[in-house]
Amino acid sequence: MALSQHIKPSPYRPPSRAQIERARSMYAEGFTVSRILAACDMSLGTLNYWLGGGPRDAGGATLYPPIARRRVVEGKRRKPLASDRDSLVATLWRTAERTARDLGERLARPGASTPERERDVRMFGMTVRALRELSLFDAGGPAASAADEPPADIDEFRRELARRIHALIDAEQAGQGQAADQRASIAKS
Repeated sequence: MALSQHIKPSPYRPPSRAQIERARSMYAEGFTVSRILAACDMSLGTLNYWLGGGPRDAGGATLYPPIARRRVVEGKRRKPLASDRDSLVATLWRTAERTARDLGERLARPGASTPERERDVRMFGMTVRALRELSLFDAGGPAASAADEPPADIDEFRRELARRIHALIDAEQAGQGQAADQRASIAKS
């Protein structure tokens, strides 16, 4: 069996000058790469080679001037993120809500305690915390109250805090005293 019988012909023939120039002009006009490849009958690697200018001579000059690429794509193509704060907050809200919904559905299923379920419970707690913190940044979320702001005079704040704590303790002790009096009167009856 000869080796030449097993070698299949290349699916693409070397492009003609007319195909190269057509592909380059289509790319410059904004056609999609898939449409250019179909119209000019060439592979992606060949298109990129000719967009880069083609072969170089001994001096390093290319046959055609290189055409700047529209966009460098690494991995899966995604819509570029908007850089404003509101869209970032909206994206974070959608992600957190989706995570909370998925975790809620998984936790609603009956089942024994498994490592996955325990992980989901911990993740649910972290998601709730993230949503709480995210609400502080959200423009449409609850506004920070005056009580959330740090006090201007820390010493006055400490005195007021101590006064309130003492008032709570006194109220608790008075309540215990009244309860003891009521128990004693009930016991006498």
